[in-house]
Amino acid sequence: FITCNNSLVGPTLASLPYCIRAFQCWLTYNKKNDQLQLVNFGKYLSSLPVIWTSALKHNLHPSKDDELDGHDEYLNVLWLYTVVINTVYSFLWDVFMDWGCGRPRSSVGKPQWMFLRPQLAYQNPLYYYAMIVVDFALRACWSLKLSSHLQRYSSGAVFVFVFEVLEVFRRWAWIYFRCEWECIQKKVPLGAYVAASPAHHAPGSRVASSLALNKLTPDAHGV
Repeated sequence: FITCNNSLVGPTLASLPYCIRAFQCWLTYNKKNDQLQLVNFGKYLSSLPVIWTSALKHNLHPSKDDELDGHDEYLNVLWLYTVVINTVYSFLWDVFMDWGCGRPRSSVGKPQWMFLRPQLAYQNPLYYYAMIVVDFALRACWSLKLSSHLQRYSSGAVFVFVFEVLEVFRRWAWIYFRCEWECIQKKVPLGAYVAASPAHHAPGSRVASSLALNKLTPDAHGV
């Protein structure tokens, strides 16, 4: 009974933040009838199967000299499916919803660069393509971080620390493109925002003229 209790504490605590965020999305949906909140709701719930299938593998894994039986193999396949679904789901939300990329057309026309958007704060599209690739890779890393059974292959503390650092980096980079998209949606001038970002100081970087910043209406309630 004690072992069972201990095996439930970790995945329960790991699930709690995702349950809270899913509940917040549900409340927002009920309040504003925003259908997209249901999609966001599903994104947070997709983390739970990763956590719990991994916890099950962690507690039921065979000893060193035992071979995987059919049950273990099916559980391993199930865990891989949950990781793929969670990674792709979260990645697509980042790209399409949080960054506004990947849309063939918008109210201001077609994007100049494939899979991006018509309005870009930076003229060099490589910033966006690089971040899309990095975001996918680090989203996969985060799904693996939720998998407690992988910690037995290395030091648990080191395993968690490395993936936490990678996630901090992902969120740090993610926020620049998230703020850019929010400013474009709310028609907030991006001059100060772009000047403050690291990409602005990189060689060959400047604000794209297509933004037509002078025509945008300032918003006192900007991001």
